[in-house]
Amino acid sequence: MSQAVYQPGMQPYAQHAGVDLTPPVRSISKPLIVLLGIRAATPVFGWIVFRIYNAVSPFPGRDAPGDEVRAALESRRTLDSVLTGIDGLLTLVGIIMFFVWLARVYAWIRATRGPTKYSTGWAIGSWFVPIANLFVPALAISDAVKKGANGENGGLVPVFWIAWLVATWSNMMQALIKALSTTPGLNPSDFRFLFENSSLIYWLNFASEVVAYGSLLVIVKTVTKHAIAPRPAM
Repeated sequence: MSQAVYQPGMQPYAQHAGVDLTPPVRSISKPLIVLLGIRAATPVFGWIVFRIYNAVSPFPGRDAPGDEVRAALESRRTLDSVLTGIDGLLTLVGIIMFFVWLARVYAWIRATRGPTKYSTGWAIGSWFVPIANLFVPALAISDAVKKGANGENGGLVPVFWIAWLVATWSNMMQALIKALSTTPGLNPSDFRFLFENSSLIYWLNFASEVVAYGSLLVIVKTVTKHAIAPRPAM
């Protein structure tokens, strides 16, 4: 069948016939939605933490001794490492949970609404294949939204994907700048160049992460809502 939306009388795949696949979708969606909400808020949380820290422990002035400046830099790098570690852990767990959710949604779609454009293995595996991971994951999510939620909030898929790619790129750039800023013997003018550009990339990363995780949260909620809704009588 090639129908994109559910229609009364549509027959499920034989291997899923008589199997209720909504509980697995519901069970994973609840913690996933909470985690995505937390992850969308972590950039704001990190900004607040640094604002408080800088208010409590102001950065030394231009005339401060070198040891004092180095100690202030080191303390801020330590704090940044802790926050980055928390972000990384939440991201890893969130990605794994999202893959589980997507696999269960794909199974539910095949059981109730006909075939999907992509296999479950390719919808998830394409995230790890160079070149393909630039567009196939977005197409697979779009297919799930189209067939699982009748296209509701489908416009958020490209918003999520563009924000995700920008967030991924800006995260790599931030890591590179942090590594370069600790290079022994770095010229002061080069450090200033890195500092000025790191501020721009920081805010780009801040906005893209909030948009990416926030929009993905809405996508997950939308598809899940359709998955757990009572089915029309067959």
